[in-house]
Amino acid sequence: MNVLATVKKLVSNLTFVITLGIVIGFLTEGYPSEYLSDISTVLLVIAMTLSLSHLSIRNIDIRLETKNFLISLLLCYGMLSTVAILIGISFFRQPDIQNGFVVIAAVPPAVMIIPITRILNGNIKLSLFSLSLLYLISIILTPLVILLFSNANIPMVELFKSIILYIVTPLLVSRLVKKTRFPSEISTIIINLCFLLIIIGMIGGNKHFIFSNMKIMPFLSLALFIRTFGTGGITLWAANKLHVPKDDQIPFALFASVKNEGLAMIFALSMFCCAATLPAVLSMFFELIWIGVLVRIKKAKNTMKTIG
Repeated sequence: MNVLATVKKLVSNLTFVITLGIVIGFLTEGYPSEYLSDISTVLLVIAMTLSLSHLSIRNIDIRLETKNFLISLLLCYGMLSTVAILIGISFFRQPDIQNGFVVIAAVPPAVMIIPITRILNGNIKLSLFSLSLLYLISIILTPLVILLFSNANIPMVELFKSIILYIVTPLLVSRLVKKTRFPSEISTIIINLCFLLIIIGMIGGNKHFIFSNMKIMPFLSLALFIRTFGTGGITLWAANKLHVPKDDQIPFALFASVKNEGLAMIFALSMFCCAATLPAVLSMFFELIWIGVLVRIKKAKNTMKTIG
């Protein structure tokens, strides 16, 4: 029983799951290249559907939250996407990496922003309303950003097929799943296992590219650190200076730093190539470290209040 409880706890920990996926990916070749896209697509649609099933804007004051949504939109698709595109341009000698950053800029925020906001005692209504609208708007913004900033000639039909498959379908099916009241604990485990299998495939498929391009890895890691900690940290600092309510600062900082990297991986793979998924894989790792830092800061503040 203790073993099962331990396994359940580990599988529920996204940081552990991603780290395990990276390790297994390096130790293996991932999946056969001819099946990688199909396997990853099925896994992502399952993960996205279950993740989005927790979204709801009932009992939310739409007038009050509209202003917060506009701020979230500017932080996510204004600041964070711009930084991602600029970083991508700096890797112009590696067009696949550059396209990977364009896809990161194009996708909406991660759904995990909601549970993280709850853990950090942030404004849940702000997160729910803004995230719901950002996913609806991403149906237009995601293909637009990819078409405008990628350095590849992408067929419009294929791009919109991907939008329907990866965003519209999970959004619609998630409404049906929500009605079934699927247990959130089981949902989390399934989502994490899907990401585990996706990352194994992406890292395994990128292993040779990584080892043959080791010189760019330190620069890529530094760029992703700046992209995540820089945008998130600046947002927290600015929000504090502008006397933004404390519970609003958390979701704003998350919208400014966390993207749906799982979705970015699959878009990069289907639109470009396996190497283009590398920025999204590494971004997910840095985002989890950033979230871990926020959680530790929150715990430290709570401890100080208790002592005080």
